[in-house]
Amino acid sequence: APAAPPVQRERDVRRPMLASSRSDLFLAPPAPDGAAAAPVDIAACDVILASYETFRKELSAASSSFSVSPLEQLGFWRIVLDEAQLVSQTNSVAAQMAAHLWRRHAWVVTGTPISNSLQEIHGLLDFLAHDFGNKELWRTMVHDPFVKDRSAAGLCRMRALLRPSVHQRRRW
Repeated sequence: APAAPPVQRERDVRRPMLASSRSDLFLAPPAPDGAAAAPVDIAACDVILASYETFRKELSAASSSFSVSPLEQLGFWRIVLDEAQLVSQTNSVAAQMAAHLWRRHAWVVTGTPISNSLQEIHGLLDFLAHDFGNKELWRTMVHDPFVKDRSAAGLCRMRALLRPSVHQRRRW
């Protein structure tokens, strides 16, 4: 999630949690001084809200002290990356940080259209652990037929790939 509106995001998450019997929410960093939480404290929560900046600080502090971040010590049932365009380039710092987090399921959310290249889609698929996140498979089955050959098969593959997993909402 971006660093700008954490209060709004917390409200959006807490609203549906109020009805549940378990409603623990961890906001990273938990303390004003930015102190790291213990993995057991984080693991007790249903939802963790953290910015990319928090991830960066957490992972760089762990790597500089040759230790492992509490976030890397846990496994997550689902990770939802908001502002996912930040991981669309697989060599970006955000993508490398997100790749360190173990997850069973992953979702990406972005309001930014794909604009520069198909590699942006590949970066998202890579985080999602989709079959086409594999670089070689992506290149031979999707990228080259679509971009280099401009073939009908390439267009059909791209549509077939995106149709079941891309949901578009328009603002009017």
